[in-house]
Amino acid sequence: MLLECAQLPNERNTLGGIISGVPTGTSVVLVNGREDLPLTADGGFTFSTPLAAGSAYAVTVKTQSQGTGCVVRNGTGVIGAASVDTVAVRCAVLGSLQLASGSRTSASPARTALA
Repeated sequence: MLLECAQLPNERNTLGGIISGVPTGTSVVLVNGREDLPLTADGGFTFSTPLAAGSAYAVTVKTQSQGTGCVVRNGTGVIGAASVDTVAVRCAVLGSLQLASGSRTSASPARTALA
């Protein structure tokens, strides 16, 4: 028996992932297109509006608390025949980031790589 999978014309799938490092008592606001998603704790997240298969997405950090830097991995792509749950957001308090040499930095999040 041969089974073939195809995207249905009206198929819609969710977009989400996981966030870590959200400082207690603060929030991080993610954005995809025109949809904001405020997050106040570490854990899984899903944007509330499902996206049509074939739609492009670009998750970015809209706001973060002062003194915190956040980076997004796997934040861009195209919705396929299944939901996307691989967006990863990692936040850290600036000044607490360790370089490989062991020295401390307070560089901006754009210049500081988080693993």
